[in-house]
Parts: sequence; C-alpha cells; structure tokens
Amino acid sequence: MKGSRLCEYDSGVFRLGISGGIGCGKSTVAQSLLAALQQNSIEAHYLDLDSLRKQILEDISSSSFRSVQDQLIEIFGSEIALATGGINRRILSDIVFADSEALALFEAVIDPVIHNECTKYLDSEKGVLLLESALLVEKRMVPLVDYNVLLIECSTAEQIKRLRGGDLPEWQLTKRMKLQGSDAERRDKVLSLQREASIGTLFSISTERGLAQEHILEIVGSISSGLLSKETLLYG
Repeated sequence: MKGSRLCEYDSGVFRLGISGGIGCGKSTVAQSLLAALQQNSIEAHYLDLDSLRKQILEDISSSSFRSVQDQLIEIFGSEIALATGGINRRILSDIVFADSEALALFEAVIDPVIHNECTKYLDSEKGVLLLESALLVEKRMVPLVDYNVLLIECSTAEQIKRLRGGDLPEWQLTKRMKLQGSDAERRDKVLSLQREASIGTLFSISTERGLAQEHILEIVGSISSGLLSKETLLYG
C-alpha cells in the first residue's frame, strides 16, 4: 500500500491504537508519544482503556457506570462491593480470571460501556487521538482507530521479569498473558485486518532494552508530515 495522506482519513483527525502484551510498556510509550506530539504543536489526546475500566468500576457519580457496578454485584455477589460504593477490583479479578465463564459474564456487562465511551472519545476530539488497550485486536477495536496501530513488543521473559513481584499473583499474570496472545499473533492479525480494509498504518516498537526516544520522534515525524507508510518497524 502506498503512503496515505493524513487528510485522507478524517479532516483534522488521525486515530492511533496502541497495543501490546502486559508489561511491554504501552503506557510509557503512549505518554511519551503524547508529550512529543504536543511539544511539536500537534493537538493530541489519549485514552487508556485500563484507566477507563477502573473508572467504570469505581466511579459512583456516573449513573451509567453505577448501573454496570450494580449488574456486577447482582452477578458476582456482595463480596465484590466496596462499603463506600463501587467495586473491589482485586476481589473481582480473582473471580473472573479463575473462571472463563465468569470472565465472559464480566465482559458481557462492561465491554459495551467501554466501546461506547471509546466511540464518544474518538468522535468528539480533533488532532491525533491515541487509544491504548492490551486487547485492541482481540476486542475488534482496530476499525475504531481506522486500522492505524502501534504495537509495543518485548519477549515473554522480559514481560515476566518486569511484572514479577508486582500486584498480580503469578497465576493471574500467566492467565492474562495467555488471553492477550503473542506479539507475532497480534501483528499478523493487524496486518490481515489492514489488508482486508485496504487502509491503515502499522508502527512497531520493541522495548526489550528500554524505550529509545528517537523511535517516538520518528512516529511524530511520520504523523506530522502526513505521509504514512504501510508498516514502520522500530526496534530498540
């Protein structure tokens, strides 16, 4: 596919999904890219779906989020409810990641709300719109970002090294990594989707040896020039 001008997507808007396995450094890359875009006088916005999911489970001021919380309490019991309102995410995680049926029930409740919030964000802002999600591909959200994806990659050994000793128990870490799939699987699926749609740009950054700032600047340069190639691989 030849280079695609920024204006060929939507006037004044470039949507970019950021994805990768747990512990690969998605948020670090996303924050660095957001800062670099803004420093280059490019309007940019950022939505992290992990943070959005946390807000949906904890924010008791939103009626739509409270409705999700009430449904989850009805399904999984009062043990997941916090005395101050909202959901105890640690207890809920222990339940849903231990049982595939429980996980499916949880996702059936929360995924439509997440999708709705993403759509509102992507349709209401201008400039470069960054959307971070570990399950961008698995949740079929690639079309929402016009098939433009930045994949953050590192080895499984490096993921485990970074996450060991953190908040997640070992069994839950292993389960999450399995659900997210491998870097190769994620890349192949994105490329397949892009071929089918005949649109989209794939960036890829390896954070195996940390994040090299020149890779961020190269992406900023590609976006600011408005000329995007089919695939840009940036290895640290």
